Amino acid sequence: MPKFRPLSELCSSLIALALLTMCQFGCGARTNLLGLTTPAEHKKDFQNQIELAEVAYDRGELAKAKAYATSALTLDPTSEDAAIIYGFVSLALAGADPFRLSRALIAAKSVSTGGAAATLASLRSVIGLQQDELLKMGSIEKTVADLPLLIPACAEIVRDEVARLKYLNEAIILICPFVDKSVLNKTDLRQQCISTAAQRRKVEQAHFLWAFAHLTEALAFNQVLTYGTVDPNQSNLQLRVTRVTGQTQASTDPAGYIAAIDGLSNTMQAILPSSGICSQAARTTQFSATLFDLTAVDAAFSRLSQAPASVRATLNSALGSIRNAQQQGASATNSSDVLRGQFASNIAEKVASNIDSQVAKLPVPLTADQKEKLCSSFDNIARGSGKTSAVCGDGD
Repeated sequence: MPKFRPLSELCSSLIALALLTMCQFGCGARTNLLGLTTPAEHKKDFQNQIELAEVAYDRGELAKAKAYATSALTLDPTSEDAAIIYGFVSLALAGADPFRLSRALIAAKSVSTGGAAATLASLRSVIGLQQDELLKMGSIEKTVADLPLLIPACAEIVRDEVARLKYLNEAIILICPFVDKSVLNKTDLRQQCISTAAQRRKVEQAHFLWAFAHLTEALAFNQVLTYGTVDPNQSNLQLRVTRVTGQTQASTDPAGYIAAIDGLSNTMQAILPSSGICSQAARTTQFSATLFDLTAVDAAFSRLSQAPASVRATLNSALGSIRNAQQQGASATNSSDVLRGQFASNIAEKVASNIDSQVAKLPVPLTADQKEKLCSSFDNIARGSGKTSAVCGDGD
């Protein structure tokens, strides 16, 4: 986790990035990240707890800050102030540094044309999960011993199992009533909150917190979806595809080749399921949760009037195709397929090329049943990617 950064450095970063209005009242000795001021006298115990939480947060005393914020929430569970301070403390406890993330987003502009998947990959080092954390987020599959895969567990389960995800989840749930209703995605069970009827005074702060909590969670899930132990630039799944397509020869064993491609299809479905529920007890797959996170980031940033243009440009480039799919499609699977296609693009291209090359060399053409099975597997691998095979035609 990144070291907690002192207030003076936070304010300097905010000015440098022109990020939001967190220091809109000036970054003085008594100003904190939340834009809250300490009252000269304590009028009520609630205000006292809020002040103590702010001071502890400013000092980097996060355990104390959380205790005071929890106390404030106990006194007034509907308080915007209490939700905001608790949310930012939780974000810090999760190891999320919004300023580092902002700079990384600006730097990611060059890769954002590859979509959300490429952008998440470029931000991988910003939120680095430890191996013990990753292993709580899925089960290891060792069909290929030296290229193990991490099969994602349900999102609701890992949010309880991994401490930093629990912090992020708490922040998101608490701040949900204080973001614009139009930001909420009702497909996400976690966003089905009741909006506050009270006047909101910290709308920018709420959307800032909403955006970065979701972005941090998406980065965590991305490390599971792209799990790798060998090559920092390729997932173990990508390396498996290279091995399978390189070692299995259709010319000598067409049935074995078709089975190998089908095996890759099934593995991809386990890691990147574009539809369906995770389980009866915990419905959201990590892939779906990643999509929900990204749409939340996109919606929240659209409400941040002072977000840097460079950050907006990266997000527009990275998330534009997902946003368009949501706006144009009647089916919720449209945006899901777009994101899955981005994750699967390189794999689909490699498999398509291999199928065309190997089938062309067959001494005897595939039977209709063999072709149907092979192409059905390829269609699943390539879903949303736009990649095609000459053998299978426009499988997408």
